[in-house]
Amino acid sequence: MSQGPSLLFDKSTLESLSLNEAALLDDFFRSTIAPLFFVECLADLERKMVRMKGMPEQLVGSLAERTPDLQSMMNMHHAQILAAELSGQFTLDSVLLRPVVASGKVVELGDSKGMVFHRP
Repeated sequence: MSQGPSLLFDKSTLESLSLNEAALLDDFFRSTIAPLFFVECLADLERKMVRMKGMPEQLVGSLAERTPDLQSMMNMHHAQILAAELSGQFTLDSVLLRPVVASGKVVELGDSKGMVFHRP
């Protein structure tokens, strides 16, 4: 895992990078992939499809090539992270170098206990 600074990027940042620059970004930064990144990509894909009548595979492929994958992690929505930190459930210092995932729900079945994590 990279010891460099953390980076939160958006779609337009990735579009402005060459493939070599995107590889360097992945090498030197710990990237956070926010859920809004995916929403932004889908919205832009719809807008470009209507305007350009282009191939969706080309648009998605171009972004996929540039998206950091080795030093990146998916986090839960930033509003949930902020609410949990402000309510004292955890501090961001305690989750350094790890993704922040939503907490699971404790379930019991007979004598067994477990955790269920719902997909975002």
